Amino acid sequence: MDIQLLKLEEVMARLAIGQTHLYSLLGRGDLESVKIGRSRRVRADALERFIQERTTTSLAGG
Repeated sequence: MDIQLLKLEEVMARLAIGQTHLYSLLGRGDLESVKIGRSRRVRADALERFIQERTTTSLAGG
């Protein structure tokens, strides 16, 4: 089982958001995280799921 854990800095870079916004997402439970000792990590599959759940298709009007 190969689980990839991302540092919060990596998550911020991938989502192009700041620390305050990321901590807000984590605090609300919108994005799952894992606490290891004093550090926090986000599973790569949780980040992918987060992105897919928020991906919308264009509504083409006609």
